[in-house]
Amino acid sequence: MSSLPEPLKRTFEDFCHVEVYDPPTLRDLIKAGRMLFDVELLERQMDALLESRDLPVEEVNRVTSNEFETVDEVVEWLTKIRNVVFREEAWP
Repeated sequence: MSSLPEPLKRTFEDFCHVEVYDPPTLRDLIKAGRMLFDVELLERQMDALLESRDLPVEEVNRVTSNEFETVDEVVEWLTKIRNVVFREEAWP
């Protein structure tokens, strides 16, 4: 398993932690051009991790305070985030 790269790790900490889980705000800030990192890189990182399924479950749990047990759970979670932020999917 690889470790989480930046800016993905910071994004998880700031927008995907269980206490501040807010992908719609991330989406809105990206659309407004208010993120101070390479947004295209973030999208490529999400896509690459989802495609490879090389997701460090323990590190994701440590950074976000989630309690995922399997890569499949992280894939489902990250797919939803990616789709809301970059694919215009509605937030529940």
